[in-house]
Parts: sequence; C-alpha cells; structure tokens
Amino acid sequence: MLDMDFDAHNREMKQVWEAFHAGSPVRVPVILGLNVRYYLLSPWLNPRKISFEEYSQYPDLMMETQVEFQHYVRHNLLQDAEMGMPKRPGPPSGLISRTTTRPPGSDVPCATTTGRFRIRRRS
Repeated sequence: MLDMDFDAHNREMKQVWEAFHAGSPVRVPVILGLNVRYYLLSPWLNPRKISFEEYSQYPDLMMETQVEFQHYVRHNLLQDAEMGMPKRPGPPSGLISRTTTRPPGSDVPCATTTGRFRIRRRS
C-alpha cells in the first residue's frame, strides 16, 4: 500500500480535473485503463490462482475478485482518480449482480453483470 495521505490526493485530483474541464489544466491528468484481468493474470495479486473461467462462472467469486481488485487499485496505483476507501457506501458501478445466466446456445453459465455490461437473453 502506498504511504500517502489519500484525502490530500483526492483534493488535488479534484482540482486537477476541475481545471482540466474548465479549459485551463494545471497538468495532464493521469488515468490508468485497467480491468480485473490485470489482477487475475498477475501472480503476486492472485495468490488463489483464480482463472478467468472460474471468475466468469461464479458470481460470488467474481464479486470478491472485483472488490479485491478495486481495493488494490485504490490503495496502490497512483492516478488522478479517487484513492483510498470510497466516501460513499455501495459497490462501484459495473460490479456483478448475484445472478447467473446462460448465453444463447451455451450450456456454460456465466455471471450476469450490472450496468453497461449486462448480458441479456435473446427473445
């Protein structure tokens, strides 16, 4: 975990983005385009050796893995995004629901996600 004042970072990050959106940036904002595959494919982050197949098939495991990944990112990867524990309760957008579905024409169940990644059945 980074040894830093997350509240101070978050205040600075807010100022950086406000200046950027106002058209007078103080510096270039830094964002990291990561997803949970980074976590799954990094042996030092995935000691349980969870495969993508297991991650995709078991909603509870998917939720646990996404929460672990978010905790790692928010406490270890410096970027212009909120860091530390979230100030508002609830899961980040995009986390899975606790249901499963089967894609059309498949016998393999997979976790259903919420938000823009929702898997829908064909009518």
